[in-house]
Amino acid sequence: MHPVSNGMKVKNFSEDLEKHLVRLGHDAAKLRELPENRQLPEREALKQSIKSLAQEENVPTAQEPSSVVSETKPRDNFLPAYLSGSSDDNAKSVVERLLEKAMNNDLIKAILEAKKYPPFIEDAFHDALVDKLLPELKKRGAIKS
Repeated sequence: MHPVSNGMKVKNFSEDLEKHLVRLGHDAAKLRELPENRQLPEREALKQSIKSLAQEENVPTAQEPSSVVSETKPRDNFLPAYLSGSSDDNAKSVVERLLEKAMNNDLIKAILEAKKYPPFIEDAFHDALVDKLLPELKKRGAIKS
């Protein structure tokens, strides 16, 4: 996000994601303010906020995951190291597709869809999402180190 002359920030994410960024930053900051979470790493606070976002939203359950993998790839590789080094191309493709969906279409639906996969894929998606969103939230001042 680059400030412009009137002090506003320029959007660089989908409209859906923009509306959730403020909430995620706020939720992660609130979580870290609790006495029992003061030492909680910012990554873990954001990850917990992402997981709780879909649970709190009143949205219908996502459809069963599609076995067809989109050819669209995220511009940057945000796959966690444990998945990047894996030979499981299907898991990589699923996480990349979910990340693309979250960034460009619907964050909540991507989070709900990830729940339909095995925990390894869901966790890898959450880690990739944290890697993608954390720098932006820091830049916006929503999360402080």
